[in-house]
Amino acid sequence: MDQARLIPEKTEIIDVSERLYKTITNVAFEFSANISEVRGSYTLHFTAIPVRRTHDGKIERLTTFSIETTLSPVTMNHQRNPDATFTSVLASGDIYKLSVDQAGIFKMDKAFLESTLGISTANLNPKKIKIYGNRGGRVPELNSISRTDDLAELHIFVSGEEDGKFDNGDFILFYAEGADIWKYQNANNTFTYEKNIYDNANYYFLKIDNKDGLRIQKSEEINEDAVATSDRYDMLQHLQEDKVNLLGSFSAAEGTGKDWYGDAFTSSFKEKNYTSKFDFTGLNNSDPI
Repeated sequence: MDQARLIPEKTEIIDVSERLYKTITNVAFEFSANISEVRGSYTLHFTAIPVRRTHDGKIERLTTFSIETTLSPVTMNHQRNPDATFTSVLASGDIYKLSVDQAGIFKMDKAFLESTLGISTANLNPKKIKIYGNRGGRVPELNSISRTDDLAELHIFVSGEEDGKFDNGDFILFYAEGADIWKYQNANNTFTYEKNIYDNANYYFLKIDNKDGLRIQKSEEINEDAVATSDRYDMLQHLQEDKVNLLGSFSAAEGTGKDWYGDAFTSSFKEKNYTSKFDFTGLNNSDPI
C-alpha cells in the first residue's frame, strides 16, 4: 500500500478529565494502516486514535470517517543468494547429519566415522569429504533479511589426506556454531545472547562424492615481534533454561508460545542454588566483574 488517508466525516467536541486531557497532545487524528496477505486473501489492518486537540484547546472526537487508499503492484524482492545453485547441495552424494550444541572446533577421527556415522573407510578418499552448514542461531524471522540460500561449504582441515586414504591417525577438524549465539554490539561495546527457542542444536552435513572438498589454507608465517601481549580475556557465561511455557503449562495463560521460562518457584520450591551452572576457573580477582 503506497498511501492511506483518513477522511473525517462527523466529529463532536467532548469533555474529558484533566488527567486524560494532558495525554491528548496530537492535533490530527493519528492512524496506521497496512495490508497483509495470507494464501491469496488480503486484509486491511487499520487502527486510529479517534480524539485530537483542536487549535483552541478543545478535545474533538471522531465518530464517522472513511479511509482512502492508494495501491500499486508489489514487486517481490527474492533473497536467493546469486552464488547458490538451484539444486540443493544435498541432492547427490552420501550425506550424514551432524548435531552441534555449541560453538567450537570439532574433531572427527576414523573411529567416529565408522562407529557413529557408519561410514566404511576402507576405500574412502579423505579428499572427497566435505562439510556443509550455515551460521548458528535462529533463521531470521523477517523475510526481508538476507540469508544464505541452501547450505554453504565449510573450509575444513583433514590431517593425513595426502595419501588418499583415511588411516587410523587421520582426523577432520571444522569450526561450527550451535543453536544459541553471542552477538557483539558495536554501539555500546558489549555482547548480547540470542537464545534459540526452536531447537537446542544446529546441524551440519558431511558429504562424500567424487569432487574434492574445500580446505583451510595455511597462512604465511609472521616473523615480526608482537606489538602487544596479554594473558587475560573476557569470559561470558549465560544461563537460560527453557523449562516452562505459559501456554503449555497453564490453561488460563495468555501470550505466545515463544515465551519460555526457567525454574518455577512455587510454595514447595522456593530456592535453588545455581553455583554448579557456572565455571569461572582462573578468574582474576583483581579485575572488575
